[in-house]
Amino acid sequence: MQLDNAKGIAKMLLRKVPPGAWVLIGAIVLYQVLVATAPTITPVKADEKSWPVSAVRVAYSDVQPDITLFGQIVAGREIEMRALVSGQVVEAGPNFHDGGRLEEGELLLQIDPFEYRAALDEAQARAREARARLKSEQDSLLTERLQQDLAVRDYDRALRLHEKGTVSRKFLDDAELAKSRAQQSVVALENRIEMEKARLQQHEVAVRRAQRNLEQTSLRAPFPGLISNISAELGKRVGVNDRVALFSDSEGFEARFNVTDAQYGRILSSGEEMVGREVKVVWQVGGQPLEFTATVERVGAQIEAQSGGIDVFAVLDESAQDAAIRPGAFVEIRFPDRLYPNVVKLPEASLFSGKFVYAIVDERLVARPVEVLGYAGDDVFIRSDALIPGEPVLTTRFAEIGEGVLVDVKE
Repeated sequence: MQLDNAKGIAKMLLRKVPPGAWVLIGAIVLYQVLVATAPTITPVKADEKSWPVSAVRVAYSDVQPDITLFGQIVAGREIEMRALVSGQVVEAGPNFHDGGRLEEGELLLQIDPFEYRAALDEAQARAREARARLKSEQDSLLTERLQQDLAVRDYDRALRLHEKGTVSRKFLDDAELAKSRAQQSVVALENRIEMEKARLQQHEVAVRRAQRNLEQTSLRAPFPGLISNISAELGKRVGVNDRVALFSDSEGFEARFNVTDAQYGRILSSGEEMVGREVKVVWQVGGQPLEFTATVERVGAQIEAQSGGIDVFAVLDESAQDAAIRPGAFVEIRFPDRLYPNVVKLPEASLFSGKFVYAIVDERLVARPVEVLGYAGDDVFIRSDALIPGEPVLTTRFAEIGEGVLVDVKE
């Protein structure tokens, strides 16, 4: 009876439970079963990772790196050849063409010399005429001086005779007048001779001027060089100071390049001289590098406003004169920087935060403070009392880098 009552109550309660609640109850029961039957995972202790790295060994030495710069070949001397006299070009030298190489004194072009030779002949003729007049006046002066000497002696004799009462006063006066006239003639001739000398000098100057003008009808190379930018030709009439061509010294090529304020100041602050340094000049031509040696001869007079640096000129050695190099060639300059004594040269990748490197001690990284003295390309020059010669220094960067990290140096 009671059992029947209990079953009835249970059925009644089950009918009152909503169908959705049965889904939730089933999910809870399933979760409990899964948790109870899940396998147990035991954690395994991981081994410490060793990072493969590269390293270089500490070595102190004196280092003088090269600074790589770029510049241009220029002629040590370059002048514009201009006509010094006017006239028609009647002859051109055999090498008077663009790119022609001329020796000192070789003819560039010849201007018609006819008028200038005629002017010289006329000036010489006038000079000869003036010289002849001067000679005539000088001969006359000799005669007048003889006459003067005779007149002086006659006067002296007349004076003595007059004092003795032998001759009259008029005779003495006539002798004195003759002496005075002779003296005046001598003075006049001396003045004319000075004037003739002045005229002769003027004519001689005219002769020299005409001679120079005649010589300047031949325009010649002032030194061995190369000719370019020709603007005169056979048959053309040129005027005084007309541009004929550009003439460049073929025996004094220079490499002109620009160093920055920092580079220039670094060398000067080290107490070293800029002038006299030997540099390498590399000219890439036809895919092949041609290398020349040059010596710094001078430094520019002022700082270039655009580049913020200063021009440096290095004279190429004689081997460049035999090569095909020409002014205007773009070249690479390898210029010696200042000397860094007793430093360690490392790749820039070894430097961290600009103030320390990692030494490798017992396969672990140890930070060592350093002083940075300079850079050259991808290298850095440092000095540190904490670095031991022969000690390996890290050159590899990786994500987990830090003090005490285990590394494996790969040779």
